[in-house]
Amino acid sequence: MTAKEYILQQVDKLTTMFDGIELRYAYDQMANFHIIEVTPESIRRGNEDFVNQEYEIDKEFSELFPDEDLLITEPTALTVSVPTEY
Repeated sequence: MTAKEYILQQVDKLTTMFDGIELRYAYDQMANFHIIEVTPESIRRGNEDFVNQEYEIDKEFSELFPDEDLLITEPTALTVSVPTEY
């Protein structure tokens, strides 16, 4: 499984777990950096179940893909310019 396949699998899982969540994924090939944008912020910051899932995804990603980086964040003008929407 590639890092992208792992992330998209986790994105699919999160969309089924949390009503009203919107996720966008992007990958910066030059930096080898993956980004998942999460909205609304009330789910990302205000839902303990989501916080726990985010932690587990980040931890497992780091173990499986130690040479790649993953950022799970709120949308900003600096992150996802060509997203994959879910």
